[in-house]
Amino acid sequence: MENKKISVNDVVLNNATVKEKLLQYVDRLMSYDYFDQDQLIRIYVDDALDFIAFESVKYRVQFTSNFKKLTSLKCSPYEPVVCPFSEFAQVLQLTF
Repeated sequence: MENKKISVNDVVLNNATVKEKLLQYVDRLMSYDYFDQDQLIRIYVDDALDFIAFESVKYRVQFTSNFKKLTSLKCSPYEPVVCPFSEFAQVLQLTF
C-alpha cells in the first residue's frame, strides 16, 4: 500500500507543550546568522496528521515530539512532508 501525500498545511499540533517548544526551537534556529532557512526538511506525522518530528535533509537539525512514540512513524499512512525550513516556520507562525 502506498503512503498518502500531504502538504505542510495539513500538519497539526495537538499538544500545547510540543507546540510551545517547537516554536521556541524554530525561533532560535532562525536567529542564527548563518542558518540556511531554505534547506529542505522532512516533517513526520502520525495517522491523525499530528506532528511527530522534523529533520533536515542535509544537516544535523531535528526536533522530535516527546509526546509521541517514534513507532508512530512506521504506522503512519502518510509520506513525510518535504519542504523548505522557511515554509515550515512560516506555517508554524501563522497557524499556531
